[in-house]
Amino acid sequence: MFGLQAIRATTTLQGAIQQQTPRVLGGLQQAVNSILTSAPLPAFSRFGARKVSYLGIAFRQPGATRAGVGTFCPSIRGFSTVAKQTGELSATILGMGAYIPPEVRTNDFWPKELVAQWGEKHFVTLQKDREQKAEYMHPYLLEELAKTKGDPFAGMNERRVSKIPPSEMEFSACKEALNDAKLTPSDIDLLIAFSLPPDRIFPPNVYKLHHELGLKNAMCFEMNAICHSFLMMTDTAAQFIKSGRIKNALISVSTKYSSIMDYSSSISIAAGDGAAAAVLGPCTGDKGIQLFHHGFETSFYNSMIVRRRPPLRTTVPSFDFEGNQSSEKTFFTINEPLKAKQIISKIPVWGSSFRNIVFDSKDMYSPNDITLMVTNAAMSWYNPVLAKIFEIPIEKTEDNILNFSNMGAVNLPMNLYTAYKKGRIKNDDLVLFFGHGGGASYGGSILRWYQPNKG
Repeated sequence: MFGLQAIRATTTLQGAIQQQTPRVLGGLQQAVNSILTSAPLPAFSRFGARKVSYLGIAFRQPGATRAGVGTFCPSIRGFSTVAKQTGELSATILGMGAYIPPEVRTNDFWPKELVAQWGEKHFVTLQKDREQKAEYMHPYLLEELAKTKGDPFAGMNERRVSKIPPSEMEFSACKEALNDAKLTPSDIDLLIAFSLPPDRIFPPNVYKLHHELGLKNAMCFEMNAICHSFLMMTDTAAQFIKSGRIKNALISVSTKYSSIMDYSSSISIAAGDGAAAAVLGPCTGDKGIQLFHHGFETSFYNSMIVRRRPPLRTTVPSFDFEGNQSSEKTFFTINEPLKAKQIISKIPVWGSSFRNIVFDSKDMYSPNDITLMVTNAAMSWYNPVLAKIFEIPIEKTEDNILNFSNMGAVNLPMNLYTAYKKGRIKNDDLVLFFGHGGGASYGGSILRWYQPNKG
């Protein structure tokens, strides 16, 4: 009954909420508080105040206190967790690791006659659909797309190609993360992993990884949010830590596009391999993860898929490792080109929604507070567009797209890893994350960098 009552109450007042007047917000808060008081539900684990969220609206529970954050937290089609509290438990990144394949594939890999067939027919184009209705494009996106107009490689020069299976890349990244955190396998209580694609369809790589790392004390499971997986894993692991259920978590993502890529297609230029991992542990609430937001627009679930099909061009030479490009196999596929283009146009919108949560709420943050912005930059325009939207100088971002190309689920943690290794982050720095994944999901987080084992 509690859930039904809350949904009815929220739905009735949904139109009024959008006006966001003090009178309406006060009344809505009273209505929800009344429901919570009469039929309390076990509280969600949140960073800072304990909140209950329905239909993307987040409120503090009655009696909860929080410093520096207002009662009402708009969440645009998503779910948010917010903290600015010194006494609560939070989670932080204790160590990082990565596997960067040694083989570099340059643009010369694709024969000129094949590149000439592509023209400018990338899935990141501004072509009109069959009904001649142009998809709206944010001015920042148009500006950045214009910079690579006429370049069949969209600004990218190199990408990494792995000769080892995804599980081995993950193992290498996890070992480095454990060493960096100064922890042993027996210190880990939870392992979450995602492989794009896995070594085999079933079972997932997480079980092999758990076994080979010797994580005798850890539970494990796979989490598949495609390119948004690392942020979802971080949030999930942090919730376990926050609740006191576990102390340390290990998260891992890998991408091996080379094993599912149709190299006769123009999208193959944006396909890189690699893996990244991070160890999370507890800290006080004024450090570590301060805010999370996730949003979902699932109408895009069929736009980009992996399915069995022949290559787009069977007359070109074989470019995959098995010498079998002419036959049917499992390929990454732009299944609904118009929908895929619409995702491109949505990214600035999703970025703006997260920006509003982070910077426009009272007593939250400002662009000047951010030391480093890290995104899952999937193309060369991605990071510059979001930097403009968040009003963060491009010099305060980390982007490996030109040399690593699109590493899928690994983009964001790889950018964090390289910035970390360069010494661009130190304790007490504020790091902003933003990314999205096919399907589609999107979101970001704010983390106050803190590594107690690094001083």
